Amino acid sequence: MNSSKTLKIAIPVIVVIAIGIFFGLTAMQSENQISSGTESNAELEEENSKDVSLNDPKVTNSSKLSDTKKPILTSEITEVYSTSQVIDKVEEEQLLRKTIPSHYKFGNFFDNSLLIGMTHSELEDSNQIHSIRFTNKYDGEINNISIKLFTDSEREVIVGIQEDNGKGNPNGIWNSEESYLKLSVLPKQGSYSFELPKSFKVLKDEVYHIVIQLSPDLSENENSENSNENGLDNSSFSVVHYKGNTPHQPFNPQDPDIYWPDNQINSLQYNGEEWIILDKWPIYLLSYQDGKVDGQPYTLKAHWVVRENRPVGQAIIPHSDYKVSKFAFMVSKKGSPGDDLYYGIQDNDNKLLASGVFAKSSQLTTKASFIEVVLDEPINFNAGNLYRFFVYSPIPKGDDNYNLFGLEFSLNNAPGYGGEINRLTTSSDFKNWGPWYDADAVFALHTIP
Repeated sequence: MNSSKTLKIAIPVIVVIAIGIFFGLTAMQSENQISSGTESNAELEEENSKDVSLNDPKVTNSSKLSDTKKPILTSEITEVYSTSQVIDKVEEEQLLRKTIPSHYKFGNFFDNSLLIGMTHSELEDSNQIHSIRFTNKYDGEINNISIKLFTDSEREVIVGIQEDNGKGNPNGIWNSEESYLKLSVLPKQGSYSFELPKSFKVLKDEVYHIVIQLSPDLSENENSENSNENGLDNSSFSVVHYKGNTPHQPFNPQDPDIYWPDNQINSLQYNGEEWIILDKWPIYLLSYQDGKVDGQPYTLKAHWVVRENRPVGQAIIPHSDYKVSKFAFMVSKKGSPGDDLYYGIQDNDNKLLASGVFAKSSQLTTKASFIEVVLDEPINFNAGNLYRFFVYSPIPKGDDNYNLFGLEFSLNNAPGYGGEINRLTTSSDFKNWGPWYDADAVFALHTIP
């Protein structure tokens, strides 16, 4: 493919709070910075402006889309990206084929249309223990764990997997010395991915816990200025998680595009006397010996700048057949855009299925809003076929623009919304599309009979 037609993303240097370094289509720079102290001062959410800058856009200043030219399929532009393979089709045996309720709302929307920010739970000594509880989805062996930790000085931590005691808490038993390890946690590193000494055998649908506690070993801290009278380090150490739980994903077993409903997923903390359910959505990933990956991957909220007729939205391949009557995105505006925000829905042949005004400029403010659009006519989303729904505006480059909000991964892309086949997507001309591999848009779809 001619390089002048490829999708290129230029991202300015951005400052994020230290919850990890993430990657987009091209080089992305991050500076990590976390405030310690109270929960309000340690809020770990941050918005990141993604300026979608594309060469040779070949679009006009118009509110109308054109589907008259021969489309270029997603599969034809995979060479542009080296991050991972574009998936634009799934096989029949991969489809979930669920029965979708009528008048049903589903999608990647958080906390009743609010983006959940991140915070942490602090461990003060080795008597306190943190647990990430999850329902395992595969028979197999876990050999790698990824989590988010924060410390303001080097700490030694014990991390591993324990079985459930039948009451929703860890059973307190390491199956062997090979089911856990001691991990050195460094300041401002944030993301930790580590191999277990030996793969941990797990069963499908059983509840397990990733257990995290400070090491009682005093040798590292006996002479520390931060040590208490027992020789333990008093500096801050925390497990990073969301500020709240979400009732939607992965808690929604009827969602047609989600593989992993889990009504047990949660964060727990032992205070030295009892286990307490925190109702905080954990951040973790599990890697299995056979290559499967599972977990809750989102670690950062972000916004993408929408202007210059350069659409931004979500591409999905439904795993079930359903008819969509409404859809929604979370959007905001900056300044005073000179035109409204428009929407479009296309199939993988770039055939325009629906378009119109998504929101008037006067409707939006700098605060993110979950805007819902009723389609003139419902659209059939067929299992196994790719669809793109997006927003765009013909306003020129400048300080007056719109934003579309999404969620990014820093640990692993695979367990995002609907797996790797669904992604936030951008284009220069409504024909050449490319997925943003480390993000999903915040969105909702509504079904009718």
